[in-house]
Amino acid sequence: MSKGGSLMMMAAALVVGCGSDERPGMSTTVPMVQAGAQAPAPQAQATATQTATMPVGIAESPPAASQPTASDAAQLAETPVSDPGIELPSADESGAMAQSTLPCNVATIMTGRCGQCHGASTVGGAPMSLTTLEDFHKPSYSDPARLVYELVQERINDEARPMPPGSLMPDPDLSVLNTWLGAGAKSGTVADANCPAAEAVPTIEMEPETARDPNEECFELRMHGAQSPGDTSEYTIESGEYYNCFYYKVPWDKPVEGTRFGNAFENEALLHHWLLYTTNSTAGGTFERCTGSHIGDNSQLLAGWAVGGRDVEMPPQAGFELPPPGSHVLVEWHLFNTTGRSVGDSSGIQVCTIPKGTREHTATMATLGTEDFNGFLGMPPGVESTFSGTCRPSRQGMNAGDPIHIFTFLPHMHKLGRSMRSVVNRGGGATEEVFNKPFDFNQQIHYEVAVDLFPGDTITSTCTFFNNTGASVAYGPSSEQEMCYQFAISYPAGALKNGAFGLNGATNNCW
Repeated sequence: MSKGGSLMMMAAALVVGCGSDERPGMSTTVPMVQAGAQAPAPQAQATATQTATMPVGIAESPPAASQPTASDAAQLAETPVSDPGIELPSADESGAMAQSTLPCNVATIMTGRCGQCHGASTVGGAPMSLTTLEDFHKPSYSDPARLVYELVQERINDEARPMPPGSLMPDPDLSVLNTWLGAGAKSGTVADANCPAAEAVPTIEMEPETARDPNEECFELRMHGAQSPGDTSEYTIESGEYYNCFYYKVPWDKPVEGTRFGNAFENEALLHHWLLYTTNSTAGGTFERCTGSHIGDNSQLLAGWAVGGRDVEMPPQAGFELPPPGSHVLVEWHLFNTTGRSVGDSSGIQVCTIPKGTREHTATMATLGTEDFNGFLGMPPGVESTFSGTCRPSRQGMNAGDPIHIFTFLPHMHKLGRSMRSVVNRGGGATEEVFNKPFDFNQQIHYEVAVDLFPGDTITSTCTFFNNTGASVAYGPSSEQEMCYQFAISYPAGALKNGAFGLNGATNNCW
């Protein structure tokens, strides 16, 4: 079967899957609120580490009975769980201390290496905290017959799928944890109770974007709970993992271009990603369950964020092409609520703008890579696999000799992804590696680059995976399936995309 044929069949399957009875009817959504205006709920500062974003998984769960407020959820997330029914091993027979303290060297390593996702408040769907001795002696999330510390030792030594993701931690740290875990993860001593605060992984504060000069204006697109334009009530994030799409009429009333895309989070621990798309829909103020694919909507991907990411900012010479006044956009949220309760939330995204034409160049995003992992067969289990796609730019609207300038790459895969590599194939036959980075599902960062594509040049992007699931894995929006996307921001606007069909439903692909 041809590549195009296999993708079309997969598209048909995805579309059929959209007709679920679990999908609620359209409802109204929170209107755009200019940044700096009164927010619908108190807004907590959000933190992250480097940058970028993109899609991930989908698994729907029924709503929980209780619906606490955002402040209730924040308090719950900040409270370490202590189960009095768990019997904890003492450091020694004398019982020299209360059975709740991690050894100081263990606490230091866990905070620095694992604390970003497995802190007292988990992030991005991490199934458990790893901050107290009790946390290590609970039944594990994936195998309740075993305790957490037993699986922790397996994962930190798993070269194919280590935790933290990416590669095994340095030998000194690994040795400390293996010694402690192998001895039964016993409590520390009296001296450990006064352990200096461990230094966590450096984070980058993501404060709400505000205008930096008189010509810049920042807008917010927030979640909301009622199906009507102008609503400012909280949206209820149900327990579990699912996608929800909110539709908006753009808030700007004159032609503009984007300078920055930011975040206005209330409960970051419940959010895995957001994506901003153009849309044909005119149902501003509504929302619905969605699947991570927008086939038939003539959508173009504009921006996004995922766990480990931060704000994306245009360089001084370029503004990002935004839809004109009167048009509509949608924000796709991947929600991942592991609290076991429904939570009220008014988190939003931010778009900062300047008048159109202010900057020398106009930029857009294009999706490179591939969606074809042997069609429905997918990648085989138990081995490393690579999949590639080659972009042949349309160069629409360009002068004959001018280059396409790529200034940002945002690689995206799911849990089996290991690395992304991009190579420029020059028109004269030479090749030039322009990107080669490991991929970490929990740290989806963007990279500043400087890549020029001249007439006759193409660019090939290759994803490397290791499938340790025991079954074949094909393309799909779930985090248990896979993707191979190299999102690229470049100018001139529209010159990199070539209109290739994509299961993502976006029209700005190139492969």
